[in-house]
Amino acid sequence: MPRPMSLPAMLDEEFEAQHIEIRILLGENWSLVEDRIGLQRELGASKEELHNMNLTIGDIQADHEICSRELIERGMKLEEYLQATEPL
Repeated sequence: MPRPMSLPAMLDEEFEAQHIEIRILLGENWSLVEDRIGLQRELGASKEELHNMNLTIGDIQADHEICSRELIERGMKLEEYLQATEPL
């Protein structure tokens, strides 16, 4: 029959088990910190990319508006010209 462990031996064993668990948790914690930092960097880069895309979309819309106005003006001038040159 095995001898029961003494109180100091039981406490040492419990202390060692807790120490191992703390080291494991600390490692997992550092891993989570690294993941969080990486995700924050990705989020920052994504926000910057979205901002740049919005600026580009604004530029494209402005260019489209200018081109549309120019086409409308040309169409109106062409219509005026055709009306002026129509035989009466």
